[in-house]
Amino acid sequence: KRRSSEINAFSLAANQTVQNIVSIKKSEPVHGKPPPCPQSGYQIEHFRIESILGKGGFGITYVAEDLQLGKKVAIKELLPDSIATRIDGSTVVPHSDSQKESWEWARERFLDEARVLAGFSHPSIVGVHRLIEANGTVYMVMDFVDGESYEARLRRIGREPDQASLMAVISPILDGLIEVHEKGLLHRDIKPENILINHRGQPILIDFG
Repeated sequence: KRRSSEINAFSLAANQTVQNIVSIKKSEPVHGKPPPCPQSGYQIEHFRIESILGKGGFGITYVAEDLQLGKKVAIKELLPDSIATRIDGSTVVPHSDSQKESWEWARERFLDEARVLAGFSHPSIVGVHRLIEANGTVYMVMDFVDGESYEARLRRIGREPDQASLMAVISPILDGLIEVHEKGLLHRDIKPENILINHRGQPILIDFG
C-alpha cells in the first residue's frame, strides 16, 4: 500500500515535469563565465580528467580515465560556488573566513552521502567506488554511464510519453530510492535531467550532491 501511494505521488510529479519539459522547444542559452576547473589532462591520483560532464550548485562532474584499469569513470568534485572558490588552478577554499563553517558542513555532508552510496549496489542508482580528499576538497569516483538523460530523450521524441513508458523509468528509480531512504539519505533534486538511460535501457539516478 505504501509503495503504491509513493508510485502514484511520484507519477503525478513526473507527469507534471514531463509536461513542462516537452512544452519547451529549446533550452535557454547559458550566459556568464564558465566555472574555473582543472584543464583536460589534469591528474588526481591515477585518474586523468578528460572533460567536464556537468555542473550544479554543489560541484562539478568530470569524465575521467582510470589509468590503472583503462576505463572511463565520472568524478564529482565538491565545489559549492556559493561558499567556495578555486585558487592556483586546483585548490578549493571558502570565499571568506565567515564561510569556513558552511564549507566544513558541505564537506561532511558530501563525505557522508558518498559513503552511504558506496555501501550498497542497485542497478538504478549510480555506483560510487571511492573517495579522494585532495586540493582542499573531496572527489567522488563513480560509474560513467554511457547514455542520454531522460530529459534529452523527452526532447528528442517531442511528445509526452504514455503511462507505460513513464512507469518503465519511474518504477526502477523508485525501487532504488526506497533502499536509499532506508539508509537515511535523500536525493533532493529528482528530475529528468538527473536520470540517465544507459545503452541497455536501464534508468539510473545520478547527482545526489
